[in-house]
Amino acid sequence: GYHRDDWEWRVQDESITYFDFNDELMGFGDPGYPMTQVNNTFQLVDVLNIQVKDHNLKFGGEFRYWTVSSSFDAFVNGYYIFTDGLAFLSNSPPAYLILGADPPDNKENPYLPGDPQGEWRTGFGLTARKWRGYEAALFAQDDWRITERLTFSFGLRWEFYSVPEEYSGVGINQPAFGTEQGFLNNQLIEGIWNEEGIRYTIFDGRQLMGKGLWNNYYGNFAPKLSFAYDLTGDGKTSLRAGYGISYDRQMNRSYENDRFNYPDFAFNSFLGAPWGGSYPFLATMPAQVPIQAARSVRVSLRWMDPNLKPQMAHNWMIGIQREIVPNFSIEVDYTGSAGRRIGGIMRINRFTGDGADGKYDAINPYINIRDGNFRTNSFWSNYHGLQIILNK
Repeated sequence: GYHRDDWEWRVQDESITYFDFNDELMGFGDPGYPMTQVNNTFQLVDVLNIQVKDHNLKFGGEFRYWTVSSSFDAFVNGYYIFTDGLAFLSNSPPAYLILGADPPDNKENPYLPGDPQGEWRTGFGLTARKWRGYEAALFAQDDWRITERLTFSFGLRWEFYSVPEEYSGVGINQPAFGTEQGFLNNQLIEGIWNEEGIRYTIFDGRQLMGKGLWNNYYGNFAPKLSFAYDLTGDGKTSLRAGYGISYDRQMNRSYENDRFNYPDFAFNSFLGAPWGGSYPFLATMPAQVPIQAARSVRVSLRWMDPNLKPQMAHNWMIGIQREIVPNFSIEVDYTGSAGRRIGGIMRINRFTGDGADGKYDAINPYINIRDGNFRTNSFWSNYHGLQIILNK
């Protein structure tokens, strides 16, 4: 099979920026927020059924190849903040500027940001990326009619979700945990998720070391067991129960936001004179980089856990169904699920008590990381439910 969908969110005017105010006046304009996405999925599925006496055997497989072409040029036209509406009307310097742009990188040392006085790239198209990957699954199942009143089903499914590959030529911008030894010797040595690894972050480290967004995982085995038993022998009362494991692939947005990572892109902040900046730059349409006001490259990182595993859930149920009159039955079921390895975001560039002294020092003192948004599947959930169903 084949499926395709695409959508686009256009800007109103590619030459207009956005203006906001630190008083009651409402903002207006267009910050440049175009989004495009084209998804293509090719799917092949086949199932073989074999009846052997009291066993109904099923064997099958599934293969999906997918591609995603997308862009999200957030704030590329700039986002100005003025102290108030009068400052805007009098063409006074803005207090703040947020600009999505490609800042200067540091080609000599991947542990440190580039010189803010260097070359900046601005405009549309900086976040365009192309992703591709494949998913595969194999399964076997046996529905065994043990007696006239008892049927037992059991099976096993194996699933694989490849790590998405960026194939436009831009590559990924995924940071890597570093080591003190690598930092001191300017060597690419990948560390682990601990305080040292965060302290010595390697910008673009996974790309520089020839690795993907995260490491492939091959252990997605999903057993399923269930039975159905005719309690009374007349086909009117049935007891059913089952248990199984299921998996889910990583949500696209969690890794596609790699497009916002330094060194190929960043949401850059520039402090204007009204709020203490040293250089009183003026607003332009679209916004331009006020080089004189650039004191550092301040970044936030969208960071994938290198040992990410697919999300999983344990599901179970037990229920009884009884025919009351012909073509009318009641069913009472207990269902439950335990979500494991659920995705979420952790802010890892921090420590307990940070900010208590009025300073936000974080863990990494060498680079100006505003946020370290670490995507990890380390959360969990539990669910229990009771269902009463009338069937006609």
